[in-house]
Amino acid sequence: MKKVKAIEVDGQTVGMVVFENEKTLLIRKGFVSFVGEKKVLILGEKAVYVSKKLIDSSYWIRLTPTTLVPETINCVDSSNLIREFLNV
Repeated sequence: MKKVKAIEVDGQTVGMVVFENEKTLLIRKGFVSFVGEKKVLILGEKAVYVSKKLIDSSYWIRLTPTTLVPETINCVDSSNLIREFLNV
């Protein structure tokens, strides 16, 4: 299974690195949830470029390798995931 880099803020996974170069990271917002009995990383559609200097100089933000599988949200069957994603 391919390892991806997840971004954690204060110990909570909040996204995944989708592109990286020597100075910046492209991060998609997401959260960890269970689909059935499988733990997955639910990703949203929005992404943001972040400087690697910000990550390196921050105590609260870190990159961690993860084997979580990125998953998309099925809007019809997963209303509980949508509420969790929107913090409702």
